[in-house]
Amino acid sequence: MKAEELFSGDGEMAVRMREKDWASTSLGPVDSWPHSLKTIVRLLLHSRHPMFLWWGPQLIQFYNDAYVPSFGKGKHPTALGSSGHETWPEVWPIIGPQIDDVMRHGKASWNVDQLVPIFRNGSIEDVYWTYGYSPVFDESGKISGTLAVCTETTAHVQSERALRQSEDHLRRVMEASGAGTWEVDAASGQMQADARMAALFGLSEQSGFSLQQAMERVHPDDRERLRGVIASAVAGEMQGRFRVEYRVEGSAGVGFRWIEVRGQVTFDAAGKAHRFVGTALDISERKWAEEQLAESERLRGRAERERAEVERLVLMGQMAAGVAHEVNNPLAFVKANLSFLAREVDSEMPSLDRTELQSLLQETLQGVLRIQQIVTDLKAFSRAEKLGEEEQGALEDALREAGRLVSLRLGAGCQVELELDPVLPAVRLSQRHMVQVMVNLLLNAADAVDQVRPLRPPRISVRALRVEEGVHLLVEDNGPGIPPEVLPRLFQPFFTTKPPGKGTGLGLALCWQYIARAGGTLHAENRAEGGARFVLKLPLAGAPGTSPG
Repeated sequence: MKAEELFSGDGEMAVRMREKDWASTSLGPVDSWPHSLKTIVRLLLHSRHPMFLWWGPQLIQFYNDAYVPSFGKGKHPTALGSSGHETWPEVWPIIGPQIDDVMRHGKASWNVDQLVPIFRNGSIEDVYWTYGYSPVFDESGKISGTLAVCTETTAHVQSERALRQSEDHLRRVMEASGAGTWEVDAASGQMQADARMAALFGLSEQSGFSLQQAMERVHPDDRERLRGVIASAVAGEMQGRFRVEYRVEGSAGVGFRWIEVRGQVTFDAAGKAHRFVGTALDISERKWAEEQLAESERLRGRAERERAEVERLVLMGQMAAGVAHEVNNPLAFVKANLSFLAREVDSEMPSLDRTELQSLLQETLQGVLRIQQIVTDLKAFSRAEKLGEEEQGALEDALREAGRLVSLRLGAGCQVELELDPVLPAVRLSQRHMVQVMVNLLLNAADAVDQVRPLRPPRISVRALRVEEGVHLLVEDNGPGIPPEVLPRLFQPFFTTKPPGKGTGLGLALCWQYIARAGGTLHAENRAEGGARFVLKLPLAGAPGTSPG
């Protein structure tokens, strides 16, 4: 049989064998080969299973197309017709004795997923094989070759190893989490669980019990809810996923414990529930901590309410003391004046002339008006008045009236300086409210400038400026200014920096309310040159008002 006939076919190795100069090898020309060698080579070439043949004392090599991929890069195609010792020096300590057993003693071998590291692709690679070595006999019945029928299983071994590592990782994660695992056959209701799951439910066996038996360990108050969750998952809701927390009766003496169960239902081709698997985690510590936290929050809430009530009572006490003081001062003044007038009336020789009598009566009236003002403030704050669209006031008249009302409080050496635009339009705030606002601001300014006497002469100024959107009023003093921490709270009801009994803390709050209900704004700031400035922005009469809420 000539080479063309022996190495027939279109495969790579058939072509290479036809082109090989076999006469230069120890085998000699193809025509001189024994019939047994030609037969086994022909079989090898036409097999789709990876095969490798070593022939003769020098173990000359033949292999088929199916074997070529296992070479990688480096040994193929020079391995064809070469000696096995020369081609596989790195693995000869492994395969050499096995081939020797075959060639000397006819001892076949079989290896499954055997590690045989080979040099390929530029380095030694860990390669796994399932292979068998068998003797090949010549015409005289002598063993002349070794046939290797093999399959590279590296990918399979690596996949199995990765799977085992993944399973080991999952096992360690489950151990670290303390979660138990379970599986239920939807048709039979039979349940299997690991040791942790069985322990959570107080069950002595890990298998051989039913879902119904496990349900009996669930707290009676939680069973219907659990059944509803399972039924929803089996019906395909949430793609068969479920998560639920409930109580179970644990081992003897443990009592009920909280667990969290997460599961996934799988369905067959018909959409019917097939089985469901999941995990169970003991969350008792967390639930108990949540209960303790809720109890702590309840106690804290009660403590907060009690503290707020105490603060309210303290505030009411301070306010009552302030109101009493505010009322008591002008009341004492009125009482003293009236007592003096009563003595004058009873005296046969009165000491006052008509002018002095009128002055005394005027001072007494001022005291009564101050008491009335305090009562008005309290009533106004407790019952917010609605502002009518028709309400308006003349600024210049209101400013001058307010100046007269506080003149007695200012005393000698301090006057209110008025700087008014020549033509001031009416603003959307009644004359009465405008006077009340200005009296409050001027009295505050008077208290402030008292703190700098006699270091510098007291000064209070009021400027009224006509602007496009209305009128701006600036009330300024040269007192010590407003502490930065006080500014944000200045217009809060009942907030005052005065000692207990010296003020109600309502004056500025009412000013802000009146201005806001008129659609204007009121804010305070400190002047760069020292002292405080209150800025009022008032809309023109007839402009729409804005309620403060």
